[in-house]
Amino acid sequence: MEVEINGKKYIAKEPTGYQLLKFTEKYMDDNGEVKAGISKADMIVELINLIFGVPEEEVKRLKWSELQILNEKANAYLQSLFEDKQEKK
Repeated sequence: MEVEINGKKYIAKEPTGYQLLKFTEKYMDDNGEVKAGISKADMIVELINLIFGVPEEEVKRLKWSELQILNEKANAYLQSLFEDKQEKK
């Protein structure tokens, strides 16, 4: 997946299994929901970094609209990874 925002391209990459496991352990409960008490801002920063490889400090400097777009696309990409893995079972 490729996303272009204001002339800058962001290319999604599939995270390693370990990276994905660490992310889900940190932020998700057993039902796939965000754990209670988790900072959604930190989770979004880490998700965009995980999927698009954008450094944390750069993510924190994005405009609100850019952050929303990347978060939406990263969530959709992450969901597609889980769906692909479930279909292969």
